[in-house]
Amino acid sequence: MSPIRIGSTYQTKSSGMVEVIDYIDCYNITVRFLITGSEKKVRAGNLRNGMVKDLFLPSVCGVGFLGNHKTKAIQSNDIYSTWKSMIYRCYSSTSLKYSPSYHDCRVCDDWHDFSMFEEWYAENHPSDGLPYELDKDIKVKGNRVYSPDYCQFVTKKENSTQALQRPFKIKSPEGVVVSGVNVRKFCRENGLTNSQVIRLLNGKCKCHKGWTLA
Repeated sequence: MSPIRIGSTYQTKSSGMVEVIDYIDCYNITVRFLITGSEKKVRAGNLRNGMVKDLFLPSVCGVGFLGNHKTKAIQSNDIYSTWKSMIYRCYSSTSLKYSPSYHDCRVCDDWHDFSMFEEWYAENHPSDGLPYELDKDIKVKGNRVYSPDYCQFVTKKENSTQALQRPFKIKSPEGVVVSGVNVRKFCRENGLTNSQVIRLLNGKCKCHKGWTLA
């Protein structure tokens, strides 16, 4: 078995090549991941077996990565579930297929890093034990970016109420301009499909059952 030396490179199972940049002993080896440039302390056995993982390599939708997150059992972590759902809404082709209204939404660069989102979550999530949802567009109507500047936690009721309140103008097949704030109620009263009217209001289609943008 060849000795581990500074400058030696090794192939990992999931994170590409690493280069040894410092060696103290078999329990204290510092490597640099060649794909991301991040550094990590590892043990000799893990290095030789390729069991070294780059936590800065995107692993969620090709965008999100764990960063400096330390806690184990992350899959059962509520914060991780919130973060992963946010990433999926914006970047998963499957999610966008069923929720096309998120096509032009994105997550700020800092929150691609789970550890940074985790820190913001801990500082901003209410501690009253009630269930909350992450909202991006109550503070600023029409906002399409998930970021610390725009996001907040709201109850499901608050989120649902706000989602229904959307000022709009639409023209009937007879040419009459109608204004409203509750798209779902308007669709129900006029025999229209809610998702199609939202597509119309977002400029995704030109007409729905003769109705057009005002």
